[in-house]
Amino acid sequence: MLNLPWDEWLTLLDNESYKEVALLALEPESANRSLTVTAESRNETEMVEFLEKLQTNPQLKRSLLLHHEVNSTDPNRPERFTLELTFRTAE
Repeated sequence: MLNLPWDEWLTLLDNESYKEVALLALEPESANRSLTVTAESRNETEMVEFLEKLQTNPQLKRSLLLHHEVNSTDPNRPERFTLELTFRTAE
């Protein structure tokens, strides 16, 4: 796991345009250069905008929403979601 391009991945996720989304967990998978991300946003619109921005990122081969739910125990009812990011290999 130490040989993964963490700088590249974290730089991609630390983008100013993603400021409306809080990253809660990052789980790498070195075999297929993917990263499972658990995140939270204030509402569904922010979540969808985040996913759309990731889909246009040239560093990513694929971004896939795996799971999504509303945290009904929180009075603000944030959206919690999990997605898988698959990164392009260095050519």
